Amino acid sequence: MNAEELNAFVRIEFESMDLILQEVESILAETEQSEPTMRTKTAAGAYLYQFYNGIENLFNRIVRFNGIAIPSGEMWHVELAKMFSSDSQHENLFHLDPELYHRLSLYRKIRHVVRNSYGFELEWPKLKPALQAFPETVCQLRNKIYSYLQSLK
Repeated sequence: MNAEELNAFVRIEFESMDLILQEVESILAETEQSEPTMRTKTAAGAYLYQFYNGIENLFNRIVRFNGIAIPSGEMWHVELAKMFSSDSQHENLFHLDPELYHRLSLYRKIRHVVRNSYGFELEWPKLKPALQAFPETVCQLRNKIYSYLQSLK
């Protein structure tokens, strides 16, 4: 994979995240004056699940682009994210500021809950802040990754 192919992949992932963003904004508007239904909470969980999958797709592709082995084992999701933390020793990768890294970790935890629970078990007080932070999180992640891609030129 070359830098041009990586750019194309990143663009497609962010286009998908933008579609999720539209749905998240719709859910937030619908629940502004009323409690969410089980269907709404399930949909919200699914969108956050898909979002974190997109993040992992991006991280995986960038790691492979740099010729670095993808972590394996039971905690590979956590190890992959750590490769982009400010404490990472991987000089070829971009590093997330601690606040964004922490926020992404919360999305990873939500994904784990969504994957292993029923929709009626999802807790709105935990989903709502993640939904509200979603637009800013996508924006910060997009800026970080596109800055990284610019540095490859």
